[in-house]
Amino acid sequence: MQVAVSKVPAKKKSKVGWILLVIFLVLVVGPIALVYILFYDGATKNININNETDIKEIGNRLVVDSLDYAPVEKMIDVKITDNDVDNLLRLAMKSIPNNVPFVKKAYVVVSDNRYLFYVDVDAGIFKTRAKVTTTMEISPDNEKFVFKIKDVSLGRVDGLLSVGKSFIKKYVTYEKIDQILAGTQTDLSFDREQYAIVYPKTSLLTDLGRLAGSESMGLYFDVLQTMVRDNMMEFKFRDNNVIEGVVDLEHLSTNDLVTDDPGTQIRIRPEQVQEKRDMLVSLIEHGDIDPTNDDLLFDAFDYLFGGWKSLNESQKNNLNPIDFSYVDIDDKEAYEGFGLYDAEAKLIDKMKDTVDAQKLINKTLDPRYKELCTLDEGMINEYISSKNIVGYTSLLHRDTPEGYKVNYITIENFYMNIYKNSLNNNIAELVCKIDVNGYPTSLTFDTQMSNGGFTDNKLVFEVKDIKFGLSDANNLKEEFFGIISEVLNNQGDDSLTMNAENYTISVDFTNIMNYACEEAENAVETYTGTHYDLETYFAMSNLTFEIIGTSREDNGKMKLSLIEPVNY
Repeated sequence: MQVAVSKVPAKKKSKVGWILLVIFLVLVVGPIALVYILFYDGATKNININNETDIKEIGNRLVVDSLDYAPVEKMIDVKITDNDVDNLLRLAMKSIPNNVPFVKKAYVVVSDNRYLFYVDVDAGIFKTRAKVTTTMEISPDNEKFVFKIKDVSLGRVDGLLSVGKSFIKKYVTYEKIDQILAGTQTDLSFDREQYAIVYPKTSLLTDLGRLAGSESMGLYFDVLQTMVRDNMMEFKFRDNNVIEGVVDLEHLSTNDLVTDDPGTQIRIRPEQVQEKRDMLVSLIEHGDIDPTNDDLLFDAFDYLFGGWKSLNESQKNNLNPIDFSYVDIDDKEAYEGFGLYDAEAKLIDKMKDTVDAQKLINKTLDPRYKELCTLDEGMINEYISSKNIVGYTSLLHRDTPEGYKVNYITIENFYMNIYKNSLNNNIAELVCKIDVNGYPTSLTFDTQMSNGGFTDNKLVFEVKDIKFGLSDANNLKEEFFGIISEVLNNQGDDSLTMNAENYTISVDFTNIMNYACEEAENAVETYTGTHYDLETYFAMSNLTFEIIGTSREDNGKMKLSLIEPVNY
């Protein structure tokens, strides 16, 4: 009897144990197992990430190679693969310390216009992968890429978009998201209303410039960023996980404002620039020039382009130790390059050469000899060619398994066409020929004389239109006017100046009028033995101006004359 009684509590304990076990399995083990079944994912994307890869190397390759297609396929093509983005994201993650614990890898896969952003999470015994599915759209203003979030997945479970939104609202502030995106050192931002990641188009190129880390690419990015703003660069999304930014160079090659009359301006052909580029590559591969020294590289190209006389003293000192005999230049100082003019040339000196005081003081003066000064295209373009605008270059370079590669964008010509059109408008066109790695393009500023005419001793021409090839290019006005005006306005000669704020070009005759007056007074005094004050004859009220030339092909002239001859 005692033995039977002693077995009853044992059964009760056994039932309690089973109950506790079931409760533990249901409330603890079950959910954990379910979490592991649904969300555990130990797989990682099989990608090749070179630990030695740095941001500069990635950016430099994308930038330099974008010009490979210019001379043959007639395009600029910036190709970014998902593997590039993988590397960039991985490197960007290093700049976000402690912001995203347990994140081990971030990458993206591009498929059609879907962008799948993956984040691998490793918390020791638990690993999972988050996937954010987005579609790429262009914003209504055509200025931004918009990655709209369509789905959020975790492990094997899809359709967590609403859960993701709730999670963000509850646990992650928008300020935190902005902080994380800012930490990538890109211009990505989070749009709360669209629930999307936004990336400005121009920022793609700005970030490429930062990634490449070279100031020598200034002109390249100036041109490309303005092409994006002017909608000249078309972004395409390829099936082979490639994003392409493409510029059709054929559309930029020519326009009806361009003339290449060899009598009015220096002409440098793309094949000639290619020849100088090839000489530079030969010097690099032969070991005469260190390609990692950007200053030396640019100085060498300036020298090959413009010759010894075009260099300043600092450039000459930099190149003195370099042996150019490998490219058949045995006498550095005798080499003339494209024969650009001495940088000390001044327009006022060229204008003085046209003044003949004896004609101005002759009592029997024929009306045709009232001419005070003639300023023709040849004089202006010779002056412009001396200002280091021609040859203004971005060199893009990198080492490849096949050899050293140098691509470039350079201003191969810059000149003015002067004429009067059929509407009797006084025209002064500025033509900028831009060589894109061997493919010629044309940027033209169409200017007309302002309504004020000849005032304050100046002719002022206002930009009425700007064309890059056959495309409207209003944003390029700012970029190139800034480049050209900065060069022209800092030469100690105010005869030809440009205003980058008002987009005007001014020809100032004050100096030549004062010079002509002084010469005439000296000539009269020599002729008569008496000094005469002739200032009134050289005042604005006694001067007239006319444009000579009826087409772009003419060697147009600006002619300044006296209305009445000098009387003494």
